[in-house]
Amino acid sequence: MNDVYICLFFIFIMSLYFLNKKAIHPVVAVSLLLVVSVLAVVGFQSWFTDFSSRVLVDVEADSNLANSKIRVESLVGETLYINSGSNSTISSVNIGGVDCKINGSFSGLTKLDVSSCLENVSIRAPEVVVVIGDKILAKSIYLDNIKGVISGNNSEDGDGSGNGSLGSGKLTLAHNFVDIFSGELPVDVVGNYAYITASHVYSLNVLDISNPNSIVEVSSIINQNLSGAREIKVIGNLAYVITTGDRIVVFDVSDVNNIVQVGFYQHANLDSGFGFDISGNYLYAVSNFDDMLTILDISNPSSISEVGTLVDSVNLDMARHIKVENNLAYIVGYRSDSFAIVNVTNPASPVLVDSFKNATSIDSPQYFDKVGNLVYLASTMLDKLVILDVSNPTSIVQVGDYTSLNIDGIYNVKVVGNHALVMTSAKNFTVLDISNPSSVSYVDTVQHENLYGANLYDFDNNKLYVTGASADAFSIFDVSNINSISFLGGVVSPSIDVGYRVIKDGDNLFIASTNSYGFNTFDYSNPNDLVHLGNIRDISGLTNVFKDGNYIYVAERNPDQMTVVDVSDPSNMVELTPYYDAVNLNGAYDVKVLGNYAYVSAIYADSLNVLDVSNPASISLVSSFTNANLDGINHIDIKGNYVFAGTALDKLVVLDVSNPNSVSEVSVFNSTNIQGIVDVEIVGDYAYVIDFTTNGLIILDISNPSSISEVGFFANANTDSPKNIDISGGYAFIVSQSNDKITVLNVSDPSSISEVDVYSDYRVNSVYDVLVEGNKLYTSGSYHFNVFDIN
Repeated sequence: MNDVYICLFFIFIMSLYFLNKKAIHPVVAVSLLLVVSVLAVVGFQSWFTDFSSRVLVDVEADSNLANSKIRVESLVGETLYINSGSNSTISSVNIGGVDCKINGSFSGLTKLDVSSCLENVSIRAPEVVVVIGDKILAKSIYLDNIKGVISGNNSEDGDGSGNGSLGSGKLTLAHNFVDIFSGELPVDVVGNYAYITASHVYSLNVLDISNPNSIVEVSSIINQNLSGAREIKVIGNLAYVITTGDRIVVFDVSDVNNIVQVGFYQHANLDSGFGFDISGNYLYAVSNFDDMLTILDISNPSSISEVGTLVDSVNLDMARHIKVENNLAYIVGYRSDSFAIVNVTNPASPVLVDSFKNATSIDSPQYFDKVGNLVYLASTMLDKLVILDVSNPTSIVQVGDYTSLNIDGIYNVKVVGNHALVMTSAKNFTVLDISNPSSVSYVDTVQHENLYGANLYDFDNNKLYVTGASADAFSIFDVSNINSISFLGGVVSPSIDVGYRVIKDGDNLFIASTNSYGFNTFDYSNPNDLVHLGNIRDISGLTNVFKDGNYIYVAERNPDQMTVVDVSDPSNMVELTPYYDAVNLNGAYDVKVLGNYAYVSAIYADSLNVLDVSNPASISLVSSFTNANLDGINHIDIKGNYVFAGTALDKLVVLDVSNPNSVSEVSVFNSTNIQGIVDVEIVGDYAYVIDFTTNGLIILDISNPSSISEVGFFANANTDSPKNIDISGGYAFIVSQSNDKITVLNVSDPSSISEVDVYSDYRVNSVYDVLVEGNKLYTSGSYHFNVFDIN
């Protein structure tokens, strides 16, 4: 607080100075004002940080009993988990102001059925209050996929308060479908189960791999604490996960059908936690950003505590991977180009023993494997496998290396007998003979579609378990015969990935991705489930799609073409010969089809192109129209004989396409509210335009295409960075990509637009598309596909 007084005093003195000076040089004045502003901000920030820290300390003190084992752990489904210590008497449990009517004496990890009170909970992140004796335990818990939230009034309002402007139940999340294999995909295999975390969708997935030819998903949970998961280890009945969100999360996996979070530790020392290892009662974690080793006591998973740290920006810069053996921690530093050994005999005081750094051998090391006294290290930037002798921890010696195009993009390595299996960024892994470390030789390269983006693995009983982050896949390989490695089985998650566009046709859903996965089709006849039907994986650069009859027309910005896909059989889609035109379709962006013609905008060619698609298997160019007003043309829509084209600059251009051979410009509309159009939708006599610069909705009267007029405009913080819009029943549904929101506007009177609802949570993260059909709203985005009820 003293800093604030100092700043205020300084501002006061400077004010007196300016008032008493007759003249001052403008540059000096601006400089002094900048200094004052900076000091004021720094002072306020210092005060606010101190204030918030003290508040957190007070809350922590009120929320914990003397016995640190007693605490609220988590809420899964309709079961509340409490670590109730020994013979504790719980007098009441309250969730979000609703009394659960629970009391009694309990011990240890207690499971409480709270379904009765969840029915009436209307807050997405309510406070759970448990009274034990004369003490109070309190913890805010995020509610997900439970009865009270899905069927009740659960959405947050635009100010982030969580009170929910949707209290009237106008828009409620009915179902959330995710791409369960999305992200780094750390994996650990124990017995007949593979445990995989997907960092992009915050999930922990359990697969039954007892039959590699028929891998079955046992369970999949979503937990926001898993955001940025980098490594997982399952020991006994507990699964430990480290994340880039500065946290260690512990789950009880004794019942694979009902996984429960039982421990959580978050600290700045784990900033961008990347890797960890466990030995005895200690967890050894390395931080990618803080250049440090942190040692945690995990003897009580529900009460993890820090024991010791080692900070070393020289040898542990961007530390990424660690193994602990015999009181020695072996660590790679990605940015320090180093391999270090740390003595952890005394966990409270770890000590660096030695570090190997050689610019010609190690550059940006990622992962390593250790067998006996030899370490096999992946040097990514040099595409090199480096072998180090660590028999004398105080003197690390390089004894061999190998580099070639066969291990281009080397990321990870696993040693199996006399061979090293090298993971690369391509769709393969390479086998090297390391029987003589000083003379490594090439053996074979194993390729498989599921290995695309493979970098993380596990190994057990002559089987290699590999996740492919880019292929959304998990695979099992038999490596018992290193000279004849065979693929045993795998599973590929139907890729929602970057769900850029969604099309619904009856019970069929078509989700289009911006990457090489193209289309995935689903049967949605059961509203509780999506059944994957088929996919096309070789459509790249997709920007927009349009369905007409049995065909989907795809605009591909790269490689400047329009592709037609026959979807008459959604389980066996057929890609027809694309129409490629590097000149007229340069930057193909949007496509609409009317009758025998497809209208394609090209953002780099600044053109609208008319294509004859009467025979979708043999497309021809009819005409191409361009002028200065179409600079940056992107989204288009059609009404009658007119195409309404939005531009990335400041215009809505109306084109007459009544004669496809001779397109002409009818009018150009611009206003201060139109500075960068991102979507255009025509309904009746109105064009609904969203703009990324003004962050607003502009409604235009287009009843006379040659004389367009603006009749309404709406913008606020909730419509920031709008991405797409759909109009239905007098309402506009706008999705915002950067602020993870769905905003509902009443546009029944275009001249008086009003906000009705705002929905916001992580499941609409980076949402790209919105579609309204009847009383359902569908959104697709980064790895999430959502279905909402519109009541």
